[in-house]
Amino acid sequence: MSRSPAQELDSQHGRAEIPDGELRRLYQSGLTLRELAVHFNRSEETIRRRMIAARIPRRPRGQPLGKHLPNGGRTKDKNGYVLVKADSHPNANSGGYVREHRLVMEMVLGRYLEPAEVVHHINGDKQDNRPENLELFASQAEHKEQEMLGNSWAKGDVGNPKRRHRKRRTPYRILEDLQALAKSLGRPIRRTDLHPPNPSYRAVARAFGSWQRGVELATTAED
Repeated sequence: MSRSPAQELDSQHGRAEIPDGELRRLYQSGLTLRELAVHFNRSEETIRRRMIAARIPRRPRGQPLGKHLPNGGRTKDKNGYVLVKADSHPNANSGGYVREHRLVMEMVLGRYLEPAEVVHHINGDKQDNRPENLELFASQAEHKEQEMLGNSWAKGDVGNPKRRHRKRRTPYRILEDLQALAKSLGRPIRRTDLHPPNPSYRAVARAFGSWQRGVELATTAED
């Protein structure tokens, strides 16, 4: 029976053969070259040459398979988004990572997201990936349009009539929205809760003198 090029190498050097199948299995299970060298009592260079001769494909440079992943396979990109290790994901980057907020939305929908779809953080916190804090847009254009409607210029909190796309809420509408917000929170409203799509604290203060007064009127009217 003919021998493989890898087996010929061992024969030339008078060493016991390293079974190609075992070498392939151990490498694919996640062992590094150093660990394979210790296992077979050979040098790393010998293991590397044996793998080339046996035509065993090498993993991409980076974290070894299933080993030493930073923070358990979680990290952050330069834009502040949380990344999760997901090598088998069809939209993983070159390092095998996917943004966590997209994974969470996919779990909610039960399908992979289209590349053009955008997941928006409602409260603006890029690391708050709770399902209730995420909103899906079909495209970046729709996402930007919604952001324009929700920013301080568009709400009329500062004067730029060219970008005042949304009409100001009436005081009655503000009270209704505050009551709905208090009910959804199940606790007293804080200033940090008053942001789009809820009434902003500035809008509440403009209508009632202070945002605290507006919240007080809303909760009193509800009772």
